[in-house]
Amino acid sequence: ALIYAGFVVGENYPQIEAALKPFEYVIYVVVIGLALLLVGRWWWNKHRHAPTVP
Repeated sequence: ALIYAGFVVGENYPQIEAALKPFEYVIYVVVIGLALLLVGRWWWNKHRHAPTVP
């Protein structure tokens, strides 16, 4: 089933890529935002002089 799904995606990749093109920026912004959020939380926990709760 997984191979078949991969084959279908491979067959329709140009259409999928074209459909996702407008969202490329959004995806990048979300990924970078999440990364910054994680780094910010880690930094905050590291530099806040209080017991850290994971």
